[in-house]
Amino acid sequence: MKNGIDRLTDGEVESGVYRLDMSLRPSTICHRVVARGWACFYLDGANVFDKASLLAQLGEAMDFPDYYGQNWDALEECITELSWLGPSACVLLYDHASVLAGQHPDVFATFLDVMQLACEYWSQRSRPFYVLLRNTGELSHPIPTL
Repeated sequence: MKNGIDRLTDGEVESGVYRLDMSLRPSTICHRVVARGWACFYLDGANVFDKASLLAQLGEAMDFPDYYGQNWDALEECITELSWLGPSACVLLYDHASVLAGQHPDVFATFLDVMQLACEYWSQRSRPFYVLLRNTGELSHPIPTL
C-alpha cells in the first residue's frame, strides 16, 4: 500500500492543502518530492508565532524575490508567480503548523485561504501545487489527511 507522499508524487492526489501523518521525516518527504523533479520548500514553523514571522520565514523558505512585501497581497502575488521554478510541481512542507494555529488561529486561517487559492490557481494551469502541514496538533480547520 502506498503512503500519501508516494500517491502525491505519482499524480494520484489533487493539488491542495493536506495534513501529513508523522511517519516520514521532513528530509525524506523533500527527498522524494525532489527525486520526482519537483520543487520542495520546507518551512519550520517552530519559530512562527505571528503573521510577521510567518510571512518573513515563508518568503525566506521559498526564496521569494527582494520586492516581496511580507503582507497577504504580496504573498498571494509571489505564490502565483513562480516562473523561476520552471514547469515543475511545487510542494510547501510546513512543519510544526500547530504553533501558529494555536497562538493566532485567525492568521493561520488566512494563510490557509491564501494557500488554497494558490493550489486552485496552479491546478487550473495544470501545474500541481501542494501545501503539506506536519505536526498540526488539534486544528479546528477541516483539512484532509494525505
